Amino acid sequence: MKHDHLHLDTAFVPFNPKAHWKKMFSREYGVQYTETSLRSLSPEVGILPHSFLEQIYVPDGNNEVCYVDEHQWDKFLSLLHQKWADHPTDFEKTFIECGMRYLSYARDTAELDVKKESNASLLRHYKKYQKLCADYTAFIWAAYYLNEFCAERARHLIRAKCTDPHAYYEAVFTPPKKAAIIELTDSITGTTLTQQQMRDLHQKYLWLPCLDVHNAPWTFNEFLIHLKDFDKKKKQPKLSYEQALGALHVSSKERGILDAAHQFTYFKDLRDDFRRQAIYYIRSSLFREIASRMHITLEDFSYVQEKEITNFLQTDVFDAPVEERKKGFIIMHNSQKEIICVSGDYIADVLVKLGLKSCTDEISQIKGTAASRGLVQGKAVIVKGVKDLVHIHKGDILVAVTTHPDFVPAMQKAAAIVTDEGGMTSHAAIVSREFGIPCVVGTKVATKILENGNIVEVDGTEGVVHILKK
Repeated sequence: MKHDHLHLDTAFVPFNPKAHWKKMFSREYGVQYTETSLRSLSPEVGILPHSFLEQIYVPDGNNEVCYVDEHQWDKFLSLLHQKWADHPTDFEKTFIECGMRYLSYARDTAELDVKKESNASLLRHYKKYQKLCADYTAFIWAAYYLNEFCAERARHLIRAKCTDPHAYYEAVFTPPKKAAIIELTDSITGTTLTQQQMRDLHQKYLWLPCLDVHNAPWTFNEFLIHLKDFDKKKKQPKLSYEQALGALHVSSKERGILDAAHQFTYFKDLRDDFRRQAIYYIRSSLFREIASRMHITLEDFSYVQEKEITNFLQTDVFDAPVEERKKGFIIMHNSQKEIICVSGDYIADVLVKLGLKSCTDEISQIKGTAASRGLVQGKAVIVKGVKDLVHIHKGDILVAVTTHPDFVPAMQKAAAIVTDEGGMTSHAAIVSREFGIPCVVGTKVATKILENGNIVEVDGTEGVVHILKK
């Protein structure tokens, strides 16, 4: 078993052993994209106002949980807010340019006859793509946390101006433009389409499931299955954005705060459109060819580090504990500023050394942010990844770490949504408001506290989840 050919005592020492670790999010990422996310905030990329190496990913079931040093993170957020929170148009220009460079390169690479390329040529393409992907991933971070900041600032402003803020939330936090999953939902909901129209929609949106390299695009039959539950009518906001501004009697400064929140709601959704399309193109061309030469599947390829791929393309030698990593891995910068990935029997020991083990007390109530009004009771179903969506039935309470486009058909069946992560402009919040179902987001602990089959009451008006029966 090999772990970067380092002694355990040095391999497991993070760049900053005194870091105060703060939990950020949990995602279904393989090694390769997790490594890209790690790089994106480091000085290696360095395109955001602040960069740092104090970031660690550790396993939790089939997901990877991201931790950052609280001091470095606070500095990062402060500088990020100073640079762009009041200048959404400037951010949009930079963000779109970066996204288009990334997507265009992936699309152009897909048009190459990669089977005829030498290993050296494939390596050049691979390094170029990885650089563009890391650059763009930095903006994925930026768009998300700028959106969180601007949304929270707007939420406080709205609450200070009225006693019943929910109609104004719907108006301000409904994106001014539609990302791909919303466009698809609009195209399907309440409409009878011909077989050809469905095939056209499939061709237009087949890339939507490509969250990571190991996530394949939809086949036509998968597309039909995915959309068969699109029957919930979308709820229109009671007020338009301009009507909300008028009713709130905002000043020029206050309008700037609400405008920023309104625009960043769209940027947050747009992040995934660039990324998933780029992954679709690159996995079907360059990545598929490299994986073929390594004699592994695309799923296995997503668990290989960049340096292992580079080494193979230079030497034809490949050696990585792929099967072990599929069961969980830790990835971080160590004290020598090297990216290390460890797996297997060492994980438990490392988690203890890093101080990332935790326990949860028995509680009967979970609090979060009230994201979509309403009060319902139902059976909790825990969704930690796409594979769990099949367990959602009509009237269930969907409890997830977060939601993204793959979740929409299950969300249509759910009576309410509860998430660990997110705020007023999270995917769960926006979709719940459109479907008119209660939603509580940002609970931090819902998927840890609740169990499948618990009977719960979701109060989307007050932001509370009551556990009625275990």
